[in-house]
Amino acid sequence: MSSSDSESSTSSISSKKLKTSTEEEEEVNLPAASKLWSWKVMVPSKPTSQIHIPSTSMEVVPTVGKPPKMNFLDRYLKETEHEQQVKTEPLDVDDPPVPPVISMDWAKFVNSRSNRQEPKISVMKFPNLMMRLATILAMLARPDVVVDTLFVPPELDNPWIRQLMVIQEKKVRRQETSKTYSVFHDTYKGFLFLENIQHFKSMLICQRHASVIPDAEFERFQPWMVAHPRFCPACSVIHPHCNVNHPQNCLLIHTNGPRSLDDLSRDPLWRTAAQAVCIGRDGLFYQPPSLKNTIINVSSTTNFDYLVPASADQLFNAPKTQEKSLIHRVLSVIRLIGTHNYMPIFVEFYENENHPAADVSLHIAGFAQAIRHCQEQYSGPIVVLIAPVTSRMHDTPDVYQQKKDRLANIQYYGHLIGQALGVPIIHISAQTTEYTEDGLSLFYSNWYHEPLVTSGGTVTREYYNRVSYWMEKFLGRIYDNIPRISGPA
Repeated sequence: MSSSDSESSTSSISSKKLKTSTEEEEEVNLPAASKLWSWKVMVPSKPTSQIHIPSTSMEVVPTVGKPPKMNFLDRYLKETEHEQQVKTEPLDVDDPPVPPVISMDWAKFVNSRSNRQEPKISVMKFPNLMMRLATILAMLARPDVVVDTLFVPPELDNPWIRQLMVIQEKKVRRQETSKTYSVFHDTYKGFLFLENIQHFKSMLICQRHASVIPDAEFERFQPWMVAHPRFCPACSVIHPHCNVNHPQNCLLIHTNGPRSLDDLSRDPLWRTAAQAVCIGRDGLFYQPPSLKNTIINVSSTTNFDYLVPASADQLFNAPKTQEKSLIHRVLSVIRLIGTHNYMPIFVEFYENENHPAADVSLHIAGFAQAIRHCQEQYSGPIVVLIAPVTSRMHDTPDVYQQKKDRLANIQYYGHLIGQALGVPIIHISAQTTEYTEDGLSLFYSNWYHEPLVTSGGTVTREYYNRVSYWMEKFLGRIYDNIPRISGPA
């Protein structure tokens, strides 16, 4: 065995120098078994000077020859203040920038665009027809409520007229309208004409006056009248005023009878002079001869059926549209003159004979709802007319007075229900159904004190004169301030 091996074996503890820093190394004695591995232990050197620990207080530690140090918050506030001062200081330049020059044409264009006020349609609130009708039916059921043909309760206001007017003007000018506005206009178009209905009633009422002359509307026919020199066989009365020998023009009073829709469809020449179409039934079956070419008479005595609701909540039940229904009859007239025609259509109101026990207000509501159904498919207005009452053979003055009393109620009911449902309903002022507080009859300026009906079931020339005057005036007022396309479509 060599001397080197003996020296390593005999030595039980070896010494190893470990480098503890760049300047010092420390010797660590390790067992012999640990010579297979080596460790280097880093021992921190002893500081030569005291380590300075910064103070956590807000006090600034003064230093010699240097400004005091600021914490983060103070430094941030000072920098922010300096930036604001720099921004607010005016620029010291010799040539300041010139603002851009805007041409006068561009300025006028911008000004016109900013000041232009185009008609805008506000958010539409659709009318609750069922609620409006229920309110009116409850009002009419109270015996203490007294109304006239001009009274409109606040529950029946018409806030949709301006919206409908804007859409109507666009349709007349053939401008594009949204589907929502178009459906709104077609469904509630009748509200557009309610204001003109009220204005026309006010105009006529301003012309009426009280009369102390006894009522002479009903004339009882007697056989001896035939021998009187002023007896009129056409009117079956003795005319109180006559300038020429009879029969004058009374023979013409029954010459404007109903025309056939098939006959009118063969030649459109009648459209050139026609201004309206009237669907009469009883009081307007024959119409004034002076309006023969102006208002086309397509009346019929058929009792066209329509829905009579039992209450307001049944108003929107399925309508009756069969061949013998009111809706089918009106739509037949609409197809004759064209759906895009603006010619007014007058429809005389009548009670449905299939519902004799129903109240007359429900008859009016059902009739108006049928007209609303037809109005959605026609551009012009469809107006419900409440015609004067006539007489039947062997009627008495008391029976005639009872008919007029019922007519007065129908006029009041029709006025309110039309306002509720947005359907133009108006009565023809031709009979004394309105009185003063003293019980005097109210006459209109164009009336003469002559009989209107007779016990023989006939009507007189005075009847047609009053109806003719009213229709001519109403025809000229229905489109006041409402745009339309004149002439046949």
